[in-house]
Amino acid sequence: MSDKKYGRRKLRELKLRFSDSIKHSAMLRALAGSVCAVWGCFSGNVESRLWRYVRGLEIASPYGIWLPVKQWLRMCRGFDNPEVWASIVRRSGRYEGVLSKDPGLTRSIVLKSPSSREERGVLLMYFEYNLARMLLGLGDLELKKLQQSYHLVFASSWSPTDYALLCLAGAKLTESLFVQVSNHQEEWQVKELHPNLISTGLLPCDWINPEVFTPKKFEERETDIIMVANWGEFKRHWEFFKALGELPDHLSVVLIGQKEGGRDMGYIQRLAQFYGVRQRLSFYESLGINEVSNHLCNAKVALIFSRREGGCVAAVEALFAGCALGMRADAHVGSAAHINRRTGLLLRPGHLGGDLLRLLELAPELEPREWAVESITHEITRARLNETVRNSEISAGRPWTHDLAQIEWRPYASYSRVVDQERFLPDYEFLNEVDPAVFGGLLEQFGGRRSVAVAKAG
Repeated sequence: MSDKKYGRRKLRELKLRFSDSIKHSAMLRALAGSVCAVWGCFSGNVESRLWRYVRGLEIASPYGIWLPVKQWLRMCRGFDNPEVWASIVRRSGRYEGVLSKDPGLTRSIVLKSPSSREERGVLLMYFEYNLARMLLGLGDLELKKLQQSYHLVFASSWSPTDYALLCLAGAKLTESLFVQVSNHQEEWQVKELHPNLISTGLLPCDWINPEVFTPKKFEERETDIIMVANWGEFKRHWEFFKALGELPDHLSVVLIGQKEGGRDMGYIQRLAQFYGVRQRLSFYESLGINEVSNHLCNAKVALIFSRREGGCVAAVEALFAGCALGMRADAHVGSAAHINRRTGLLLRPGHLGGDLLRLLELAPELEPREWAVESITHEITRARLNETVRNSEISAGRPWTHDLAQIEWRPYASYSRVVDQERFLPDYEFLNEVDPAVFGGLLEQFGGRRSVAVAKAG
């Protein structure tokens, strides 16, 4: 490499490192969050004050400022006013495109049917924009009718989640909202945010069925390292490519992703060339879920280089596929909680190359799939959520005569038993009656064409 090219590469690398350090600095996040929250104290407008309080909490999460700002938030005029929070959520612009293009819920599923006037069912909604669709799309009467029949469970997609949206839920819902946050570090924050929120202690990424994976024996696996991550900037492929510079040339590496943030496979390939990666790289874009599983079952080590995201389903799938899992030790990623002596290694910043070599050496002796099957299967998650909702009902003096249905995530929420999809058809027809614009898509998804035709005819 010429001195000129080497200089350009080092300059670009320095810019990336500087930007990355600023963005993920715990000290700067705590400081910026504090400034935002304090700024809210001087806002004359109630909406601006509340928005700056919750925005400050999000920026600083999970660091500092929570106790004082929580008190400011609770004492602020408008905290229990759903109209104020609805205005804040709408004006944030976070859901503007989603709500205008399609107001109907997606990635949501009924887990239990109501069996009597007293015993309610359970509806699980994945992703913040679906909770926003429901809270902003339903009128008061429709929302009351929904809550009379169903408990609501929300599974977040990012950490921190949208605290303004959770405050809207707390103010607007007459019953508690059960919340699956994407990171265990955020559980206590949700509990502190609003008294109408119940943290389940479960990660949304832990609904994986181990039976859909057929792992190869370790010695038969052909891929040394696999990275399943969209091509977005937050996945930080650049640092992965830099770490590969410290690893042997003979390693076989597979990267699977999809377009994100204006970046495609070609962009990532050029990035690998820029860093002079010497290993044999295989790139795949927008593969089907079965193909991704097959690649995972053929890999020895799976890596995630994000500094911050949600639960990361790809990491959990890698464990069930029998891959040793590596992730930055300072990553704010929910599934990092699953890395232990049996499953993988937390990689030390500044020592990524050396730690990757160590993980490759340790991989044959690890038991990632065995641990995952013992600890985080879709059946275990269902049982724990069932216990949480059941205990809440029993403590409130309400009946609980039957349990939640078994679901799994692949690549969205679906029933593990085909018979359950037919069993819950009356639920989706009822939801469609509550509001076709909000729930009609679920009837079409789980009821099929026949049920949609019946609903339209009715």
